Amino acid sequence: MSEEICENHEMERRISRLAADRLFKPADQDYVTSRLLYHHGMSRQFFWSALQSLEKYLKCALILRNLSARDGHNLKKLFAKLRNYPETEPLPAVPHEHLEPILGNQFDQPSIEQVILKIDRFGHPKNRYGEGFIDWNIRDLIAYDYAILWARNQCLRNSRFGFPYLLRTAPSGVNRFSSVDIDNDLEPSLRFNNFAFFPDGEIAQGKGAVIWINPSPQHEHELSNPNSARYRIATNAEEKFKSYLFKPKTQDKHLCKECGTRVHS
Repeated sequence: MSEEICENHEMERRISRLAADRLFKPADQDYVTSRLLYHHGMSRQFFWSALQSLEKYLKCALILRNLSARDGHNLKKLFAKLRNYPETEPLPAVPHEHLEPILGNQFDQPSIEQVILKIDRFGHPKNRYGEGFIDWNIRDLIAYDYAILWARNQCLRNSRFGFPYLLRTAPSGVNRFSSVDIDNDLEPSLRFNNFAFFPDGEIAQGKGAVIWINPSPQHEHELSNPNSARYRIATNAEEKFKSYLFKPKTQDKHLCKECGTRVHS
């Protein structure tokens, strides 16, 4: 006997899982990539990956709140929309004490807002050929990590994030960002002055990633069966998920020659 399915709950679960698979997990990968690129001096590639990471986290968080995320690569608009939502957590302050051993007492730590605007400008597709001037230093990198941590937590701490029965927290001591295992090659680039995720030398509890559990065989069978309710709901969820990200395609319109009403071709 098949299990009863609440269509509303299943739709929410499907959309949440799509947001996790297509936005949150790639955002983790983009963040790790950006850190690796920065560590090896590839600044312009760093900004592109940084923009991609923030963009995906912000879009994931917006969709989990049933908000439109159709602002393309515009971090400024995406950030403002999420930040102004009533249930969004306030921005954390970037601790200044981390900078004293690095820069001494003379420092001016940029805010999270300022560093997001920088990434929006330096990582924008229009800047891909190096037309603009880049102003970035270790202080910006520290603020960037805190911006990532904040945006990431707006996804992880949302009650709709992930299938409840397909998601569990990574065990203590596991250094993992979604599908990215932090091995000996990646670890130095990720840990370098990363006070947001490694305040005490280890990934802080609740700030590490999640590990995904595969669906049951029965669940997979239902999702692949066009006659099942779960398949129909998954198809509808796919369309709704896309509607959060993309504007509907415009269709050619003309007037019916017989009755004068608008018809779609």
